[in-house]
Amino acid sequence: MNPALTADEAATHQRSAMVIWAALLLGPLVLAVVVRGLVENQNAIATEGAPLDPILSLLVWAVVAASALAGAFIFRARAAGLADTAETRDEMARGQGPSPATLITNLVVAWALAEGQLLLALALYFMSGSLLLWWSALILHVAALAGAFPQKSWFTGLVPGASGE
Repeated sequence: MNPALTADEAATHQRSAMVIWAALLLGPLVLAVVVRGLVENQNAIATEGAPLDPILSLLVWAVVAASALAGAFIFRARAAGLADTAETRDEMARGQGPSPATLITNLVVAWALAEGQLLLALALYFMSGSLLLWWSALILHVAALAGAFPQKSWFTGLVPGASGE
């Protein structure tokens, strides 16, 4: 941690994290709309005679999504608790400790893991035509990113002498 980190700098880092968060929330949705628009006239989305069984695609996605989301929540918990440990408070008292970059890195990894399951679901949707798969992944993606929204207290907790509120 930079001992000179101020509340204004913490707010700037939080805003930067929120921009990245929004990009990772909306990026796969934009990709899905673009790809859907490109292939719509070519009838490329499988519906009948799909190359991949919809049930199999749902099972494959569920296994990958469960492991990816477990990782996402681990990194989210790391980010949320970064300034809340006794060790961190001791480091902060000595002018050391975690930086906003460490916090943002943990959040970006969490968000990317949440996004990965949606991108897999998108590919599987185009191969299987399973709308259940697509909507399940989309809802899970939005919920996972909502749960890892960058909180102000996570950033202000890195300011020396701040309470995190």
